[in-house]
Parts: sequence; structure tokens; C-alpha cells
Amino acid sequence: MGQAGAFQVERFGQTISVTPLRNLLALETDDLLTCDAGGAFGILEAKQAKDVVIDCRHLNRCDSSAIAVFVRLGRRSLAHRGRMAFCNVPPSIQNILEITNLNTLWPIFASIADAIAYVEKEKSEGV
Repeated sequence: MGQAGAFQVERFGQTISVTPLRNLLALETDDLLTCDAGGAFGILEAKQAKDVVIDCRHLNRCDSSAIAVFVRLGRRSLAHRGRMAFCNVPPSIQNILEITNLNTLWPIFASIADAIAYVEKEKSEGV
């Protein structure tokens, strides 16, 4: 299965949720560094959304190429004055986010509703 089936993207106003549909390992996917993450990068570039929530509910394992996709999404969101957050993060992925200090850049929430509320609150406060 290539990158096209690796992600699901849903829109919630100015926020998109990006859900990896399976474990993201470079040996099991096409080049994750150049992927469009299910169309997420295109949506951000077209300025149809600016906030990103990465929903990790189907993710138990990932490697540095997947982390690179997350960082690219966060940077792209920030470039459009947006916010990013993670949700539904299993312990194995939370450990990776903590080791890489990505949890200090983007908060982790228990649910997608909490993550969306956070990015919406941040926008409404003008932060």
C-alpha cells in the first residue's frame, strides 16, 4: 500500500484532521518525505485550512520518516498562522513524541474534540 492509502484527511472549518491509517514505517510506505499526507499539504497550500490535528488512533509504530511528515505539517500550519496538536496518542507514540521533544511544540489531547477545541480557542484568543 502506498502513501495514498496511508492517511485520511477530514476538514472541520479551518482545521484538518490527518489520521495515519496504519503504522508509518519507511520500509512499508512510499517516500513519506515527499508524500501529500492524504491531500493535507495541498489543502494547507491552497489556504483552505490552517490548523492541523494529527489523530494517532490507528498508529502504534512509526519511524523518523513519519516524524518528518508531522514536522512538515506543523511547519506548514505555522507558516499559515495556524496551530497543530496531536490526539488519541497511544503510549508507544507518546514516548517517541517525548523523546523527540515534539510534545513541547505541539500539545497532545485525549480526543479529537479536545484538540480541535484547543486550536479553535488559540485562534479566538489571537495567540
